[in-house]
Amino acid sequence: MSIKPTIRVMSVGYRSPEARAFEDFLQQQGDIKVVGTCNELQKIPEVAWKCLPHVMLMYLRGTQLAVQGIRGVLTELPEARILLITPTCSTQEATEVIEGGAWGVIAFAEMGSQGVRAIRTIRGGEIWGSRKVLSSIVNAKVRHATEQITQSKAMQTLTGREGEIVKLLQSGASNKEIAARLNISDQTVKTHLHNIFSKLNVTSRNKILTKLLP
Repeated sequence: MSIKPTIRVMSVGYRSPEARAFEDFLQQQGDIKVVGTCNELQKIPEVAWKCLPHVMLMYLRGTQLAVQGIRGVLTELPEARILLITPTCSTQEATEVIEGGAWGVIAFAEMGSQGVRAIRTIRGGEIWGSRKVLSSIVNAKVRHATEQITQSKAMQTLTGREGEIVKLLQSGASNKEIAARLNISDQTVKTHLHNIFSKLNVTSRNKILTKLLP
């Protein structure tokens, strides 16, 4: 009979009685061990370096706070695999959390039914989320890739001079500064901008930046 390798888990944030009961339940699984706890976000890296968790359980209330907390942890521990556990989480909120760097998210009410599977899935190198959440993430990636292709094709329609003007716009240059840099008149800059607007299907210089900047 093969023995499953132990999954080291660290929990951070406010550990409610329900969270503590869940962690006791994890300890009974045989292949999961809670190796550390920390209720202060700023001390997470210090504790994590000591216990070297495979998966980090993060108990936080509110998506905005969660995204900020996750980013703070990943700044110090970029390899951390975080499973966010939160009171409630809509599909959109879960998508934002995972795109923000978490490896998964579950609601408090799902700890008992999905927590163990989520931890094992994340330890195995996969993202944990509902089908709707994972589909939303995939669709967002596809849209982003499509937008990048569209932007690239749009840029290819510009002349060399128009491309130079777009790059100067991206650097924050005004029309007068562009004219001075390229040794052309203000009117010529306006003419080029008109042509650029038409080719990129935009109506203002700000929309050029929105369309082309990553």
